[in-house]
Amino acid sequence: MAALITPEGVIVQDYAAETFSQWADVVGGYVQVVYLKEDMVLLINEEGIVMSLPYNLSASILTDYRHKIFGNAILMTLEEFSD
Repeated sequence: MAALITPEGVIVQDYAAETFSQWADVVGGYVQVVYLKEDMVLLINEEGIVMSLPYNLSASILTDYRHKIFGNAILMTLEEFSD
């Protein structure tokens, strides 16, 4: 099951967000998919920086700093994402 990662560093395991509209509500806008290693994806707000959302260090670390993540992020397996 998915995990919610907040900008404050709080990680909520087994987070129940299963539909695209739920994902959009959690990230606070348009959903962008960041593909990670080991068949994992990170769902983030596409306009997080433009909307001045707080920087999410924990989520950014998961991307090996390839992306600066702003706002909430949802971590899930590629299988969960594609179902």
